Amino acid sequence: MTSPRLVGGLWTAAILGVGVLLLFLALSRNLVFFYSPSEVLAAAGVSDGARFRLGGRIVGDSLRRDGETHIFTVTDIAEDAAPPVFLEVRYAGILPPLFGEGEEVIVEGRLESAGGDKIMRADNVFSRHDEEYRPLGDSP
Repeated sequence: MTSPRLVGGLWTAAILGVGVLLLFLALSRNLVFFYSPSEVLAAAGVSDGARFRLGGRIVGDSLRRDGETHIFTVTDIAEDAAPPVFLEVRYAGILPPLFGEGEEVIVEGRLESAGGDKIMRADNVFSRHDEEYRPLGDSP
């Protein structure tokens, strides 16, 4: 005959084990924070219409406007990526204050095909910046 205390301990351990397993399964789906342009355009990359996050560097002289839509090109952050891969992004909204050419950006939206080319329709744009603090007046 087993003691009620042992049975209760086994049930508690089983419930905690299932809870931890569910937690790990939920977290494993969100491990990739963003894709690079080369990953998106790869054969096994993101499919049309799929919602995802794109991370990269804004190409210089690529920022322009078409009415209310901001159009810019994002490339891989790594400088040694060869050949360079570019992905056009279109965003209708207010850009964040640190947004600019040559800066890093994370864009959230959907991939579309337009005339044989892939473009991203962005819903959200997030500027990235370095972690180095510089007091006002100490800018390089």
